[in-house]
Amino acid sequence: MTDAVSPLSSPLPVTKKSGLAVTSFVLGILSLLCCGLFVGIPAAICGHVADNKIKKSGGALTGSGLAVAGWIMGYVSFFTTIVLVGLAIPGINGAINGARLAASVSHAKQIGNACVMYAAEHGGQLPASLDELRRDQQLDEKILRSMVNPQSGAVGFALVSGKNRVLIYDLHVSPLRSERAVAVVDWNGVAAQAMKDAEFQALLRNLN
Repeated sequence: MTDAVSPLSSPLPVTKKSGLAVTSFVLGILSLLCCGLFVGIPAAICGHVADNKIKKSGGALTGSGLAVAGWIMGYVSFFTTIVLVGLAIPGINGAINGARLAASVSHAKQIGNACVMYAAEHGGQLPASLDELRRDQQLDEKILRSMVNPQSGAVGFALVSGKNRVLIYDLHVSPLRSERAVAVVDWNGVAAQAMKDAEFQALLRNLN
């Protein structure tokens, strides 16, 4: 009696972990840790592509969990970066605006110092106009330009004389802070500052 021969078992299918899924997972982690938007987008793309290939491979490819985790982390880092950038932009604009206003105040003070020099050379008489001051002191045109609006080609400052004082002010108002650079020249010297429009109008009325 011969022994029964058992049928050969079919070979187990060969599986392979998707390299693209692993790449997506690694990029997703990096995007959350430090790289944000720039790595988050590739992580999401690689994750979706890897997940589709795994589903169509009929079991030949594995790593679907890694792919899903990769594109989820990629999306999270992408939207987090967008939110953070949106929150940072007002602060950056405010810092730029403040720096420009400070530079404008510095220019106003330099013009005020030119008025003091003018008075020293004209028996204590302060200049009656900005044109008069420009001709006498040969001011650098860069000083006369507004730093609040550096794109403007026009002279940014005006000069008003009266009551033994000279008021120098930037024609342009800082859009975010609603302030302008103002300098007052009198016998005590030069006082320059950023001033709200209501304060400036009151000072202007007092001068005339």
